[in-house]
Amino acid sequence: MAGIAACLENKQEFAAAGDKYYEAVTYFPESASSGDYYLGAVRCYVAAKDLPKAEQAYSELEEKFVGSEYLRTATRLMMSLKTG
Repeated sequence: MAGIAACLENKQEFAAAGDKYYEAVTYFPESASSGDYYLGAVRCYVAAKDLPKAEQAYSELEEKFVGSEYLRTATRLMMSLKTG
């Protein structure tokens, strides 16, 4: 699923890519890559300007990856959506 998400992101189909990244993390929540999946979802939802979905993915990332680089990057992305 994450591979499909990456392909969709490269095709600039950001909403669909965000959905696939989010789907990947829901199917594989204990994966070592789950932080990447959450961040991918946030990044794509921000690019698609889908604030509700971005906030949902961000909220879960924030809960599971406190103080991480994933969270810092996602915070910057969310701020760009809210201010721009």
